[in-house]
Amino acid sequence: MATWRKAFPSRFLQASDLDTPITATIDRVEMVDVAPNEPSKLVAFFKEANVKGVVLNLTRCEAITDIAGDDDTAAWPGVTVQLVKGSTRFQNRRVACISIQKPLVTSDVGF
Repeated sequence: MATWRKAFPSRFLQASDLDTPITATIDRVEMVDVAPNEPSKLVAFFKEANVKGVVLNLTRCEAITDIAGDDDTAAWPGVTVQLVKGSTRFQNRRVACISIQKPLVTSDVGF
């Protein structure tokens, strides 16, 4: 076990789940109640059964929009993304986060 966070699994993907990048295809995007007494949030669910849904924030939505070429979430199913562990600043400190990027294709890097 790489981190104690794995001892407390979530129903949604967490940065601590990303030991290596995951390439996955969006199945659907829907509003979900992710926490009691909080507003519903957009969540991307994937076709791959072993990949948990990802709670979407503004940055992740913008990344998927860039990859899909469309800001309409109804157009996102079928779009393949890569989920990677990134970092961001939160409350004045650097923390791990989930970043979404376009999957690398070997021809994109000259191989």
